[in-house]
Amino acid sequence: MKGLKILLYTINGILYFLTVALWIMLTDELTLNFSVTAVTICFSLLLIIKDRTTFSKYYQSKWFKGLSSALLSAFLLFCILGLGNYLFYKHPVVWDLTKDRMNSLTKQSEVVLHSLKGEVIVKVIAHKDELPLFKALLQLYQNLKSDLKVEFYDIDLHPELVTAYGVTKSGMMVVEKLEKKELVSEGEELTLTNALIKVSRQKRPLIFFSEGHGELEIDPTKKEGIGDFITQAKNAHFDFRPMLLNSLDKIPEEFDVVMIWGPKTPFLESEISVLENYLQKGGKILLALDPDVNKDNFKNLRELLLKKGLEIQNSLVVDRVSFVNGSNGTIPIVKSFNTSHPLIGPFEGQVFFPLAAAVNKTEAAISEGRSVELLAFTSPFPASWSDKNPREIISGKLSYHQGVDQQGPIAIVGALEQKQSGEKIVVFGNSTFIANRYGKFGQNQVLALQSLSWLTDDDLIGRFNLPEGKDEPIFIGNTQISVIFYFSVLFVPFLLFLIAFFFFWRRRKL
Repeated sequence: MKGLKILLYTINGILYFLTVALWIMLTDELTLNFSVTAVTICFSLLLIIKDRTTFSKYYQSKWFKGLSSALLSAFLLFCILGLGNYLFYKHPVVWDLTKDRMNSLTKQSEVVLHSLKGEVIVKVIAHKDELPLFKALLQLYQNLKSDLKVEFYDIDLHPELVTAYGVTKSGMMVVEKLEKKELVSEGEELTLTNALIKVSRQKRPLIFFSEGHGELEIDPTKKEGIGDFITQAKNAHFDFRPMLLNSLDKIPEEFDVVMIWGPKTPFLESEISVLENYLQKGGKILLALDPDVNKDNFKNLRELLLKKGLEIQNSLVVDRVSFVNGSNGTIPIVKSFNTSHPLIGPFEGQVFFPLAAAVNKTEAAISEGRSVELLAFTSPFPASWSDKNPREIISGKLSYHQGVDQQGPIAIVGALEQKQSGEKIVVFGNSTFIANRYGKFGQNQVLALQSLSWLTDDDLIGRFNLPEGKDEPIFIGNTQISVIFYFSVLFVPFLLFLIAFFFFWRRRKL
């Protein structure tokens, strides 16, 4: 009889450990957890009722009073620790000590999350065995944004959600903010952060893409087109509309930026007038002009820029230290950037410019209250210079001439801003650096994307979607979770309980 009693109490103790394990490991199985908890408590009550005579002696003993006091103290300590744990859970502080921040989100995602205002809901619809992978990824987001609400749904148990959201496969996410919804087809940081940007935006910036002057085409099939860049920009939530500038009296207000990229034929004076009026009203222009060694077709356009405080020379930048092999210095690789300017910001890497012109700033900017900054530079002189001799450029025998050519470092990118009117201009001394043939050189496109971002006053996009040489975060698997659970949640507390009971029993005998 005594052996049976010991067995029943042992089973009851095991049930309590099992109950704790189920609540920690299977948080979604509420029915199972509540059932096991109820059975365990009822089992304990039955044992107490059956041995009520024995227990009544314990209730009246000094030992029980000491135990009750200890249990009450332990309960209060548990409540304090539980409150602290809840506060840390809602407002986590995480340190990633790995060399390449392997267990963290990219800096771009961090910027997006810190900028998001209001509650955002992410619904994960996937097979049950896929949900832990999404939990690990989304936990990184919740560490930075505590009010990011995450809901997990088994795709087999919720066909109504599949129909309502148009889910086509397992492992899709729905990002919701107010009335906006975005369906994410891949469980990756890139696509998820992109969706967060999209639901938080008031509108997609609309870009006026100038045509009719031989500009680089937006066709992705042509090597000299910039279709790949346009695709990347659309993925970053920019919209483009090709337009003829000579067909307009003014730039429509719906456009956020006018983009003139690599024109070949001159602009009419009427077109220059439209652009000038547009800038006076706070317009924004993104311009890339290539050097023209034969003649200058863009004197009126250059004069407009000079009035504002920017100059794109009709020259050829040469860098004999940092250049693409085989180019004899005419395709400089730029590694030096003005990181204090918000357009550049956290940009890291190098960009090459095939046959680029020099960009300078003039005194006109200072006199009219404009801020002009040069952003990307070649190597210092004598390694680089801006060659202004067309005959040398054609012959390929390039050399520096004192008093004629400009000494390095030479700027190839410049930005102008007048905060009072909202006027902004970004100029590049080359347009082909984002051509389709250079699509695999991601940093080239990143710099152009950041220019659009700065012009549209939307730093979220400029700091997102940037190629980074980092590994994926390490997500702990089920086996590792089980080891951590049984060791830290069961074994260590049980060991501490045995040590405490030993000292209590020893003290009782003294």
